[in-house]
Amino acid sequence: MLGDLADALTGGLENAWVSFRSLNGWVQLGVVASLVTLLGLCISVVIAPLRAAIWLNRERERREDRQVLGDTHKAATGAERSAKKAETAAREEGAATREAMAKENAELKAKLDVLIAKLGAPVAPETEAAFDKAVDEVQTEGDQIEKEALALLAEGKTAEAAARYESDVQQAAGQAIEKLRRKGALFAPVDTFVAKDAYERLLALAPGDLGARNELGHLLMRLGDLPGAEAAYRAVLDGAAGDKAAEAAALGNLGLIAQTRGDLDAAEDFHTRSLKIEEDLGRKEGVANQLGNLGLVALTRSDLNAAKDFLTRSLKIDEDLGRKEGVAATLGNLGNIARARGDLDAAEDFLTRSLKIDEDLGRKEGVAATLGNLGLVAQTRGDLDAAEDFHTRSLKIHEDLGRKEGVAATLGNLGLVAQTRGDLDAAEDFHTRSLKIHE
Repeated sequence: MLGDLADALTGGLENAWVSFRSLNGWVQLGVVASLVTLLGLCISVVIAPLRAAIWLNRERERREDRQVLGDTHKAATGAERSAKKAETAAREEGAATREAMAKENAELKAKLDVLIAKLGAPVAPETEAAFDKAVDEVQTEGDQIEKEALALLAEGKTAEAAARYESDVQQAAGQAIEKLRRKGALFAPVDTFVAKDAYERLLALAPGDLGARNELGHLLMRLGDLPGAEAAYRAVLDGAAGDKAAEAAALGNLGLIAQTRGDLDAAEDFHTRSLKIEEDLGRKEGVANQLGNLGLVALTRSDLNAAKDFLTRSLKIDEDLGRKEGVAATLGNLGNIARARGDLDAAEDFLTRSLKIDEDLGRKEGVAATLGNLGLVAQTRGDLDAAEDFHTRSLKIHEDLGRKEGVAATLGNLGLVAQTRGDLDAAEDFHTRSLKIHE
């Protein structure tokens, strides 16, 4: 079949060629032009779809490339947004955590301050600073047992807190010194004997620790062991070796011991030397403390002008520093000076202001002392009912705090009120009870 088709095709071409040759030249040229045009059209018909297909294919590839790039960009943008959201969330969570911790720490510190105020134990400025530092350290870097002990202490469970903390000290090994330091600082305002034991054990391990030695001196003085306290303060003074702040503190504390013993010349010397160092160091709080101590020395000597001058200067510094406890104490002393001068209105004003601050601070010891002084002002005025009321309120607080010295003094004042009224039986009872405590 293929052979017949080839023969037919060959024959057809030959006949066409013969016919073409029989045409004249112009006609042949026209036929050729027509054939060329027809061939071009055929090629166009064939090639155009190919070109369109190629273009469509390339356009599809470009769209796919753009889609891939778009998806990649969207993915990158989404990942970046997710990362930023996670970072923001983490930052907000961290801020919320820090805020919650700060609130919790503030509440805990407030509970501890209330506890200390209720106990009414005299707290030296260094002791208060050491206590605040220990609380902050336990809250920020203490272990779980320390935090549990601190929480128990804030609840007023002193014995449980001491036992819990002691278990931590026993497990401390290489950290025993630091644990004992914190224990001593935390318990110094609330339990003299627990704190004393902690500092004594610390000093057995680190005899040259001046801070612990100074705190031990405060505790011994609180217990009435003046020789022991003096030895501790002198050890601090001898070991200061250029530490001016430690030297100033030791001199001030030795001045308090001399004052307690009634050696006012020695007390004045110690406090004056301490004041000079505090002024050189620019430590305003220390300057205020020593001015106050010098004011009390002058008051004991009945040098009322000098006493008022020292105390007024101390008051100004404490007010500038916002030290409310110092302000309350100094106002009370200025009230006593005014009473000694017979200026009862001024005395009552100073003492009333002092009482308000102590009540706001919850300082029961200060409240008791000021109520007693207001009772003395009322006595001097002859207002025996008011005097009895002030002294009775003062007595109740001293008894609640277990402050025997305050109880004895207040019973004596109530005895004087009864005596002035002519109620000798009541006066004898009050004086007898006061004398028995002193014995």
